[in-house]
Parts: sequence; C-alpha cells; structure tokens
Amino acid sequence: MTQYDFIVVGLGGLGSVVAHDLATSGAQVLGLDRYPLGHAFGSSHGRTRVIRKAYFEHINYVPLLRRSYDRWHDLEVQTQQNLLDRCGVLQIGPKDGIVVPGVLRAARQHQLDVRTFRPHELQRLYPQLRSINHDELGVFEPDGGMLRVEACVRAWGHLAQHRGAHVEIGIEVQGYSHEGTYWRVVTNQADYRSKTLILCPGAWASQLLPQALIRHLQIKRKSLFWFDSKRSLHRSSGFPVWLFEEPDGVFYGFPQLDDQGFKVAEHSGGQPVKNPSNLDRFVDPNDERRIHDFLARRITGVDHNTRVDHAVCMYTVTPDEHFMIGQLHGFHDLFVGAGLSGHGFKLVPALGEVLAQQALGHTDHNHHHWLSPNRFG
Repeated sequence: MTQYDFIVVGLGGLGSVVAHDLATSGAQVLGLDRYPLGHAFGSSHGRTRVIRKAYFEHINYVPLLRRSYDRWHDLEVQTQQNLLDRCGVLQIGPKDGIVVPGVLRAARQHQLDVRTFRPHELQRLYPQLRSINHDELGVFEPDGGMLRVEACVRAWGHLAQHRGAHVEIGIEVQGYSHEGTYWRVVTNQADYRSKTLILCPGAWASQLLPQALIRHLQIKRKSLFWFDSKRSLHRSSGFPVWLFEEPDGVFYGFPQLDDQGFKVAEHSGGQPVKNPSNLDRFVDPNDERRIHDFLARRITGVDHNTRVDHAVCMYTVTPDEHFMIGQLHGFHDLFVGAGLSGHGFKLVPALGEVLAQQALGHTDHNHHHWLSPNRFG
C-alpha cells in the first residue's frame, strides 16, 4: 500500500492550492480526484469568477482577500498566464440593504478604494443600465474584477505536480478510516495511507464528510447563462463585473468576453441537490425566466431571447454562509476545507494556505476560529 505524508481528496479550487502548498513544503503529497483538473462537473467552473476586496459578507475576509490577490499575482508570474482581470466591480442595491452598506463598511475599516454613485450618476456613467431606483446606490471597486476559473484550477494543480505532488485522476474515494497512526483511504482502484488526511470535497461533501458536518451543509444547483450583447456591454468597451441586490434576489454577471457571450446568473435561490454525480444539467425554465425578467428591467443591450450557452454548477452552503476550514475535533489529523457557499473561489489562495499551514502544524488552529468546521457543534 502506497504511503504519503498527506492525502488531499478533491482537487478543485481549494484542494489544488492545498496540494501545491504542502508539496512546496517538501512533504510527500497525494492528490485524488474523480475528474481532470479544471473540470466542469462541480463548483469551480463557468469560465469566470468574481474577485473583490471590499467584502460585504464580512469584514474579516479582507485580510484573506489581500493575501489572495498577492498569491493570484504570484501564480500569474510563475505560470506566465493572465488569470486575473481587474476590470472593476460595480454593485448596486438599496441604501439600507446588505450589499452597499457592507461594501462601504469594509472599505472604511480597511481603507479600500471604493467609489459611491447616486442613481443619476450611475445612469450617466452606465447608460447600459435600464433603471436605477431612487433609494439605490452604486459602489464601484476599481481593483475588483474576474478570475478565469478553469485556468486557475489547472495552474495550481500543474504547479503542485511541478513541486512534487503526485496526482491521481479518475479516482473515486469510497471511504476512509484511521488505523493506528495512519489514515487508510479506500478508492475504486487502490488503497492509500497517509499520516494526515485533508478533505476538500466541494459538492461531494455529502458523500465524503463525517455525518456531524454533513447535517450542516446544503448542496444547491445553480444555473449560469450566456447571451449575445451589444458592443457597449463587452469587456473591450469598459463594462465591469456587476451585481444587483433586489428585494427578491441577488443577480450578478460579467461583461461579454470575445465570442463567449454576456454571462448572467442568480446568486440567491437554487434547487437542493441529492446526488452531485447525477446533477440535472438541462436548462431550468424557471431559472431562465427569472434571468429574462431581470435583464428586461435592469440592463439594455442583451439579446436575452438568444441564449449562447448554459451551464450548471453547485454551491455547498453552510448555515451562516461562511466557510469550513480547519481540523475536526475528535478526529486525529483530519482536516476539512468545505462549505465555500458560492463565494469562496476568489479566496482559495489564502484559504488553501491557511489549511496547509494548519495541517503542517505551523499555525494556531484558533487564528481563524470564525471559519472553524467545529463552530456548529
């Protein structure tokens, strides 16, 4: 039976970073995944992901975001790839809502460059926007933008292998158990042993995590749509990444990139997923209707009757929508990176570093206690 210092189960956005960092430390690392790096069957795909620093979700994320920006830049330098496009992020919502006050709070506390626009200023600057309500504000973060998600995952994974990590693809983990001082990982092809086991299962959390954690996670099906649009909505015309907070939902999207279409999705909502390996990937008529209705009232220049493309991904959501990062109480040398709740990809360079450092014993496990997987009891 092959033996390693660390086994990382799941090589999506987070697991690929963890494997890289552990291998860089000189450890013997095995990474396992049932699909190839940068695949389109889980959560880390869909061509683009948002990145921003002025985080309305919680101001505690800002230091992690600063570290992530630094590491994304380092990854670009090391791989000679353009992975992060700082095209700016425009977020619009009620003055007394969640998004705008949260962005401004994070910007004040961490001295971030965020510009505030009133409705008439927004419509002057962005005539592509169909309507802005009188009680809404826009907040623009020039340093925000988008990540090329599949290329990012592949970059971390390939660099992990260059650093010495052994990667096995097409491997389905069927179980694991602690035997003496080692973990035995049982797969469809072979058994492996390691001193430390790190689970980064994404949407397969319901199949791979201990039951004590599974009951605190909900897997949601999310639809992504691409439509053709006028030149004014293209990246080359300066249109930014955007988000709208509305009374019945949060919608977001990206400028059109080349011939890829104008991407639109709903962050809120989503249908529960029982089996991530058997996900319905067809167009959901209700999801598409909500996108059509949103575009009709908010953005002009999108041909939303002509769909260019469609995809489905999954959110793994915790009760408080914050992540699960760290060692599990009651389990010897078992670590978890899960529950990224639909907003974690931008942060995986920092989260992966935290998880790897904890697994190596170099970081106090209480340093990021607010993300501890044990906080739900």
